[in-house]
Amino acid sequence: MNTNIRLDDSIVLKIRNICKHLQLDCDVCIVLSLAVLLGRIVIQDASASIVIFSDAYTEKQWNFRIEQLTKDMSCRELYQNIADGLKKQIKVDADIKIIIKDGTVEVNAENYFTDIVDLLTNYIETALTVLVSTLWDMDTTFISSLQFGMPQEGRISGKNSDYTDIGVLLQNNALLNWNQIAVERIYKRSEQDGFLVQTITYRELMGIAYNIAQELQIKRVSSASIIVTNGIELAVGIIGCIMAGCTYIPIDQNISGRQRTHHSVEEASTEGILYGAEIENIELIDLYKTKIRICMNECPDTPKWRIPTGNEKAYIIRSSGSMGTPKGIIISRNSLSNLVSWRLRQYPLNDIQSILQLLSWGFDGFYSDFFLGLCGGRRLIIPDPNLRTETSLFSFLKQREQAMMTSMVSSLFEYIVNSQTGLVKKLARVVLGGEKIRETSIQKAKELNPSMHIVNEYGPSENTIVSFVCDPISDENVNCIGKPIDGVYAYILDRMGQPVLPGVTGELYIGGIGLMEGYEGKEDNKFIRYGSEILFQSGDLVRQSEIGLIEFISIKDKYAKCFGHYVDMQAVEDLIKEQLPVRDSCVFCSSLSGKDNLIALYVADKNIPAEYLTKLPIPPFAIPADWQRVDKMIHTDSGKVDRLTMKDQYEQGVALHKDANNGVCDLEQVIETVYEMFRQIIPIPRSAICANFFDIGFKSLQLLKVFNKLTNKYPESIELIDLFEYTSISAISERIYNIIKARDGRCISK
Repeated sequence: MNTNIRLDDSIVLKIRNICKHLQLDCDVCIVLSLAVLLGRIVIQDASASIVIFSDAYTEKQWNFRIEQLTKDMSCRELYQNIADGLKKQIKVDADIKIIIKDGTVEVNAENYFTDIVDLLTNYIETALTVLVSTLWDMDTTFISSLQFGMPQEGRISGKNSDYTDIGVLLQNNALLNWNQIAVERIYKRSEQDGFLVQTITYRELMGIAYNIAQELQIKRVSSASIIVTNGIELAVGIIGCIMAGCTYIPIDQNISGRQRTHHSVEEASTEGILYGAEIENIELIDLYKTKIRICMNECPDTPKWRIPTGNEKAYIIRSSGSMGTPKGIIISRNSLSNLVSWRLRQYPLNDIQSILQLLSWGFDGFYSDFFLGLCGGRRLIIPDPNLRTETSLFSFLKQREQAMMTSMVSSLFEYIVNSQTGLVKKLARVVLGGEKIRETSIQKAKELNPSMHIVNEYGPSENTIVSFVCDPISDENVNCIGKPIDGVYAYILDRMGQPVLPGVTGELYIGGIGLMEGYEGKEDNKFIRYGSEILFQSGDLVRQSEIGLIEFISIKDKYAKCFGHYVDMQAVEDLIKEQLPVRDSCVFCSSLSGKDNLIALYVADKNIPAEYLTKLPIPPFAIPADWQRVDKMIHTDSGKVDRLTMKDQYEQGVALHKDANNGVCDLEQVIETVYEMFRQIIPIPRSAICANFFDIGFKSLQLLKVFNKLTNKYPESIELIDLFEYTSISAISERIYNIIKARDGRCISK
């Protein structure tokens, strides 16, 4: 049985315009487009070229960016591959013949023609769009003029990209501020000493960086890891890489840890290492990499640097990955230039004299302010890594007369607001991001500093730090992430990949100039093709308001964010099932305690100690905070565990347990609360409640932070010296419990 599919006239017109531009036969264009889409199913060999024959039998060779097309394939072979692809799609054994002529697709498929018609109807325009977007030598201006499938329905766009190369921005602003201070380092010689300050001018910074750039070029190093201990050396290393067109990988020695540093330096594909004066045993790190020391005493009077052209890789930032395996996110020079140019327009620096850097330089958010300051001619204040969260540093900084701008995660902002150091009054602009924002933090900050300008930036590292901005933000719209920045667009799609209406929740997909080039040495498994566009699947659920602003709802079911890390809950669930004697398990994220924590429920014949979780091959931040046995799991119609229902039942059960005591706390509740406070400082497993503080990584400064939390929760209960006498979570919890019980009898035993 035969049937014909007549393409829409507008589609045929676009096809013919493309064919005319390419001097390509219309029918062949349709065949190729279908081969691009369906051929991926059946063609495995990779090639960069294909020889095709039109109806006039004239041979013409075209280059494609299609990995799955084989070389020297005739039109007839393409027909057959399309037919084979269709057969696999609808799973039939019958012969399928396809004839394409003058924009009409004729299908001979015996009794299966209805399925094939539906399949072709859904695929053909997408297939043609894929063809257009993947031609190697296609004139992009011509494609834009056709608006072939663009803009897609439901597209949310920022303004057009308008940027200046990052090297040009650095050069121009350095010349304008030649003798001004570029970077200020704050450090201590020892814990007992006061704060010291070291500075470097733009002239010195660019001069020393120029020497680094020359050495990188002479030794032909195209990518380098940067291992330093202070912000001035970091700035010199990064600017040197920018001058040389060299990709840099920043490594924060204070937080990276042995495994992450090893992966970043020894297993990364970088060719060299830039290291600071205080880095020891550098010769033991990867003997095969070129090592260049950052010498701070060499500064030419009139450095002449070149500005690289092209779209080199700017940097590779290390993320921990959802299961603790580091991933290298590759960001291009153009993407970085677009972000910095946008920020210079978005955040005028007229009243800002300095930019305070309190984020780790292993976190990509650090570099949005880093380049804003140096490209905007302002002073960067970079405390040494071990001082970033010291309250004494905040007191030291509040003595400054100049207004400051800073970017930070919301938990650090909350800590500063509650630190009572007065630093809040010196912050003219604060950019928040990376975590949920609390209304109370915004309210209190505004009470202390009514003129403070607070902004919320949102974006995955895979889209060059920032994708959306809500400027300004208030305590009434803390979940708002605003609109896309310049050069960025997005879609909110449902589970079927269709755009949702305003007010309806869907998953956020992001595209534009900021998209990463890929993961270093890994497949880009979070990229999807949507029509002619490449999008990044964020994993975040959002919705659009009536006035066009985007509101963050939550992370998609599969992922949770704990202690600044994305955790793949499904992967944790699978490991529990594979390696522990359980029949079923369910892992979800609960914020019942006020913080996002992983909770694990399991079905088993007997109770399994929580200590077993620490033996699983997962990072500390992915270890569930609570581990409970249940009689059975609730499943969806498809047979999967109903994670949302299990979460609701868990939270209702916990709430009932708390209400049952009428506000009277018991020892178990005290232990749970104290454990949570320690876990907020260092992500420790529940099995560590009996371990010595100092054996699990706590130091005096961190215990002081815990003490402040404990005294806020349990006033007049313990003194600081108690933390050094009762040196485990269980011991200090029992101490608090006994003091409260003796004081007012509110505690009960079980």
